[in-house]
Amino acid sequence: MRKSISFIGLIIVITITILIVTSISYRNFLNKSLSKEEFDKGAQFSKKAKYNEALKYFNKAIEIDPDNSRAWGWKGELLYRRENYTEALKCYDKLIEMHPENRSCWCKKIEALRSLGRYEEVIECYDKLLEINPKDDSSWFHKGNILYQQEKYEEAIKCYDKALETAVDKPFQLRQIYEMEKEHTLKALGK
Repeated sequence: MRKSISFIGLIIVITITILIVTSISYRNFLNKSLSKEEFDKGAQFSKKAKYNEALKYFNKAIEIDPDNSRAWGWKGELLYRRENYTEALKCYDKLIEMHPENRSCWCKKIEALRSLGRYEEVIECYDKLLEINPKDDSSWFHKGNILYQQEKYEEAIKCYDKALETAVDKPFQLRQIYEMEKEHTLKALGK
């Protein structure tokens, strides 16, 4: 009799657990579906240049599903285009939190920081990108450009050298641009 009660109790616990897990999974599925619907509406308004409406829907999509990276990305882009760089930056930070190794997310953040004149943070972002991929010639080159703008010529030259070193398999014209920037920087140093 006791074994029978214990077995029935175990069955009840398992059934309740399954119902809870299924309910949570279904709720997550519904939230993702609703968030996608709101995102799609926002995207349509954005394509029609109705940016205030688009922003409302992107915000609704994010409210329903805070992990909707497409909504965060489009919202960030919309805010950036409207020159609201500080708010766009918050969106890009959220994207990086979700996708820390995605180069595109980092580049969007870099553009927002550049627009705000926060060049030291731009350099930090390039450093992060170069941690992710030390052979990213484009990041070496653009980091060199930022350093050049800050009149940190020696550091800029090192970056241009790394860009040239890592771009061995890139088209000649691209390598030529890197070389010209390096020469320009050397002239600035009087060399």
